[in-house]
Amino acid sequence: MTTAQALRTFLRFPSPRILLLLWASLLGARLWVGGWTPWDPLIPLLLLAVHPFTEWLIHVHLLHLRPRRFLGLTIDPIASREHRKHHRDPSDLPLVFIPLPTLLASIPLVGGAAWLLAPTPALALTTVLSTTSIALAYEWVHYVCHIPCTPRTAFMRSRIRHHRLHHYKNEEYWYGVSLHLADRLLGTLPSADSVPRSPTARDLEGRPEAG
Repeated sequence: MTTAQALRTFLRFPSPRILLLLWASLLGARLWVGGWTPWDPLIPLLLLAVHPFTEWLIHVHLLHLRPRRFLGLTIDPIASREHRKHHRDPSDLPLVFIPLPTLLASIPLVGGAAWLLAPTPALALTTVLSTTSIALAYEWVHYVCHIPCTPRTAFMRSRIRHHRLHHYKNEEYWYGVSLHLADRLLGTLPSADSVPRSPTARDLEGRPEAG
């Protein structure tokens, strides 16, 4: 698959289209509002610095969450359910992307948090624009990991190799998708030869309870 073919297919799915439209709208709004400060370049850098750890925590504690009973209710978020399907069939492209209900719920939550915490509306826009940029980049990298392609850059080839090891070798490692800093620091980026093949990489519900 060429880059152009990959991009055309990528843009057929709702999550990338929504994120791209949101990104363009936020960029236009931020340029229109103006009022630039030294915080505007710092905010995306800070968000990018914490992103590997956010990605790792979400992958471990939300996406790999198994259904639980609490006060007679079953706790099983849609993101967890869809991720179990994704592990069962990693080649099913619609399951690669952020589930639409999760994405649509996240947008106002992130926007509301930025509005409440940022000191100015302009910096709130910078924060949401930066978050949307990171989310769009994540969707692209994750998508590329699941299509038949050979990227030219060593960076992307590394993403693909580690993510496929997570799906096909052992689901307990290689949690990072777009970045692997958290994996390196938290001990989940071993050499492939040092890790046994897991019988539950394609069946997350079959995994033993942690601890």
